[in-house]
Amino acid sequence: MRTKLRGICLVLCAFLIFPLWGCSSKDHSKEKIVLETKVSTTESKTPSTIPTQKKGSLAGAKIVIDAGHGCTVDYTEPVAPGLEPTNYEGPGTGTCGVSTKKPEKTLTLEIAKALKKELIKKGAAVVMIRSKKGTRLSLQERAEKANSSKADFSLRIHADGLDDPGVNGATLLYPSSQYVGENLSHKSRVIARYILDSYCSSTGLYNRGIVERGDLTGFNFSKIPVVLIELGFMTNPQEDKKMSQRDFQRKMVQGIAKGIERYYKSK
Repeated sequence: MRTKLRGICLVLCAFLIFPLWGCSSKDHSKEKIVLETKVSTTESKTPSTIPTQKKGSLAGAKIVIDAGHGCTVDYTEPVAPGLEPTNYEGPGTGTCGVSTKKPEKTLTLEIAKALKKELIKKGAAVVMIRSKKGTRLSLQERAEKANSSKADFSLRIHADGLDDPGVNGATLLYPSSQYVGENLSHKSRVIARYILDSYCSSTGLYNRGIVERGDLTGFNFSKIPVVLIELGFMTNPQEDKKMSQRDFQRKMVQGIAKGIERYYKSK
């Protein structure tokens, strides 16, 4: 009887222990590898994070900024396509501050860089024609560079100067239709009006109005809308000082940016 019971116990133990043999540490390792492979495969199919699109009042806008003057070589070039080279440009062109003694090329670059930051902050893409003190680009080449950018429009930044120190105020120039066509001239005129009104409102400078010009190389070789802002008169002692003050420059930049915003809202 005891022998029989002992046999039954051995059989039961065999049945209980056998499943454990089938789950060896080696088999657990295989199962783990399979699971890890499945997880890895699943993760590889997950799309990478898509960068958040820029937001802001100027999201989707593309603008060229051309800080006036700063040429490092002397040259002459045509005023418009097909004409003889008669227009001179070089290191000595541009006005100079009667109070600050600052060259026009320096002031325009200061405003251009600050404006670039402001427009980018509002979501715009900005193309800078000149980001350094000097450039070898001619006015025609600047216009062609702006054309190749496929931007919405180009803003040329300059400052005024006259022999009369009492003259003051800001002006916006835009191209006549003679060389660029009626459509481009009209679009440029609209942009000029928005920027000038906003600029003068922000700075308190006298609004001298918008002026049509057909004698500027930077206009006549343009294939995109283009305007030129005369920030103020560097030959006016008070205005010259103001335009180099940090707080006033902030107003100048904010005024231009606000005018650009209003233009895009009107479209």
